[in-house]
Amino acid sequence: MSQIQVQAPGLLTTVQDLGREGFGLMGVSASGAADPIALRLGNRLVGNADGTAGLEMTLLGGTFLLPQGAVVALAGSDFTANLDGVPVELWTSVKISPGQKLSLGHTRSGSRCYLCVQGGVAVDPSKAIPQAKSMEEYAKLNPGMSGAATVSGGKGAAKKAAAIDAKK
Repeated sequence: MSQIQVQAPGLLTTVQDLGREGFGLMGVSASGAADPIALRLGNRLVGNADGTAGLEMTLLGGTFLLPQGAVVALAGSDFTANLDGVPVELWTSVKISPGQKLSLGHTRSGSRCYLCVQGGVAVDPSKAIPQAKSMEEYAKLNPGMSGAATVSGGKGAAKKAAAIDAKK
């Protein structure tokens, strides 16, 4: 299993899929991607099923190191991404070589950008609510990222790199 090392989390980065239905009576919202169309299209670009979990970034992207390499796609808003200083286009799959660094800046349009990784993003099953990997911020459901609910630049910011498993 390859990993994504989060070197800088951006403003708010969470694991999101298309959410969960049927838990409202228990007080659990559907959650899921804020822009489900972008997540679906990003997943298709890397050969994943539509509902595969990815990283959702809000307003400001992060910096990610992929030690084993991966095939990724960025979908949604333009966060001025670059791979080792070379601009990366939205809406296309990109093969990242081992050790390359993907950096995303602030949004140029919209508010959400999705980092979709071929094979998806793994969430610790012991912390997952059934039927989804989506993080639900207010209820703190589905931590997923090395035990942290979010990798966030705000309150409770990650002080060191967090590792996220990307299924291979």
